[in-house]
Amino acid sequence: MGALLPAGTPLPSDAVVGVDDDVERRVERELGHEYQRGEAIALFVGSVALVVFVWSDAARDLAGIQDLPLGWLFAIRLLVGTLLAGMGWALWRAEHAPTLTRVFDVAALALVGALVGYIHVLTEGGNPLYFGSIATVAFLRCLYVPSGWRMAALSCGAAWLVGAVAAGVTHAVVGVPDVPFYWIDFGNMQGFVVLNGGLAVGGAAMVHRLRRQEIEARARGRYKLTRRLGAGGFGEVYEAWDNLLERTCAIKMLDPKWGADEEVVQRFELEAKATCRLGNPHTVQVHDYGCTRDQRLYYVMEHLQGEDLARTIRGAGALEARRLLRLMKHAAAALAEAHAKGVIHRDVKPENLFISPDDTGAENLKVLDFGLVAAIGDGDEGKREAPAGTPWYMPPERARGERGDARCDVYSLGAVMFHALTGRPVFNGDSPIAILLKQVNAEPERPSALRDEIPDYLDAIVLRCLQKEPSARFQSMAELIAALDTAEDRMLREAPRASW
Repeated sequence: MGALLPAGTPLPSDAVVGVDDDVERRVERELGHEYQRGEAIALFVGSVALVVFVWSDAARDLAGIQDLPLGWLFAIRLLVGTLLAGMGWALWRAEHAPTLTRVFDVAALALVGALVGYIHVLTEGGNPLYFGSIATVAFLRCLYVPSGWRMAALSCGAAWLVGAVAAGVTHAVVGVPDVPFYWIDFGNMQGFVVLNGGLAVGGAAMVHRLRRQEIEARARGRYKLTRRLGAGGFGEVYEAWDNLLERTCAIKMLDPKWGADEEVVQRFELEAKATCRLGNPHTVQVHDYGCTRDQRLYYVMEHLQGEDLARTIRGAGALEARRLLRLMKHAAAALAEAHAKGVIHRDVKPENLFISPDDTGAENLKVLDFGLVAAIGDGDEGKREAPAGTPWYMPPERARGERGDARCDVYSLGAVMFHALTGRPVFNGDSPIAILLKQVNAEPERPSALRDEIPDYLDAIVLRCLQKEPSARFQSMAELIAALDTAEDRMLREAPRASW
């Protein structure tokens, strides 16, 4: 991930990944479009329902409950239904009509309210479903037509108020129905409508707020960069906030100067895709991959608390052998999974081994940065390559320009163990070339020659990893893990005698 940079290091100009130029305008435009479409569909459905529900009038008439003017009721239902359908068609055809949508929203509910109030009195209040249906209409409107609470309250209030006025006017014209307790029932029905309308408006406000938040998160970009963590040869790493999942993450972004280099871009994409395939708990987890508005590739990783092994060595010096064995088994397990899935890391070094606490608080090492990843068996084994990686941990075959195989990672992990046990790299030199020449030609010292307390069996493991010929090393990470397990068991057995 690269070394940590000082606080306040500038962020890139596009500090939000996938940001929209005008967030508020986009949010309002998208919400307005949904409101208009939802209102149009609701008007179509309402127009059909008004006509179809004439069966309720017919059923009461045929059952002898009331003598109703069915022809007149059907005609007035058809008239209002036609008006609603016309409004719906106009909104469906319109490209962007926010004002017309609001007008039709209120007008349609007012029309339905007037019709319901009129029919309620005309049927002498005998069917409470008539006026009570205003509450149903208000609820369905708030559920399926996305809008803010003010618009929902205005349209639902219009349905109730106009319905009550229509009922009052009809009372004045045709008289009050001669029905026992009519006014009590009528008043109860008003209370029912107002209560349910209020609940519907509250629900509409909640749905609208959640929908707005979702659109804003997409418009503002899912990831908000908060601070720069580090930089490497080809990219930069930032701490970021995931607006959608509401959690902290880390984002690695390709440096813009490499955006036109096809080989670097391909390597970055391969790194992201290869790491996504790995699920070992000792490998950093990659959650997302994409491209910013200014064409910078990035991928999103889990955010880790702690420090890399290089910083640990600089701060505390050489590691205690038992602690090192435990951490190296973590690294080897992660690399074993990578090799099993056809992925070679090729840049194993202390900076790419991150120590962080797990859920129980115990130390957990994670392998990072598969930036020089290569695929096993991809047909490029004979391809010549310039040495790429970190000289202090590069195997001889890579220093010679050979592509190498999974045993490259065995050598590099051995070099890391040497450094962590002794406090210094296997080889040093005045220049990277001098170090690479030593990797090819010089024999490493025994770690115990630099630190007396290192046991000989741990010497043997490190030196076998550092063999010049790949065939002389551990042939797989599984072999190395077995050797580390054996060493740890022996160390535990000998600990009481050592302390005695």
